[in-house]
Amino acid sequence: MEKRPVRFLLNTHWHYDHVGGNAVYGPEAIIVAQENVRKRLMTQQIPFWSRTAIGPSPERAWPVITFRDMLGIHFAGEDVELDHYANGHTDGDSVVHFAHANVVAVGDIFLGKASVISRC
Repeated sequence: MEKRPVRFLLNTHWHYDHVGGNAVYGPEAIIVAQENVRKRLMTQQIPFWSRTAIGPSPERAWPVITFRDMLGIHFAGEDVELDHYANGHTDGDSVVHFAHANVVAVGDIFLGKASVISRC
């Protein structure tokens, strides 16, 4: 299998387990996320589940392309649509639909046993 560089990172929300690769790949890849994800990564956050502050993330980890409601990306023969769900798991949740592959990435909006509808 040919090893190819990561060209895009699509963040589904700002929590560390979803943006942890940003600082690693960010200098080379284009990071895309809903505008609230960028705001959260640029500032210190104190989540409800912990008194320990998170962030701010280093600048190389910040999304460089942001959107408010939805964004379309057309790359390598794939049509990708990112849709913001304002009242999802966080205020920056996005669902990513890969049209030709018929694949949807929902981040933490759906966790298998039950939907998560709480703001973090």
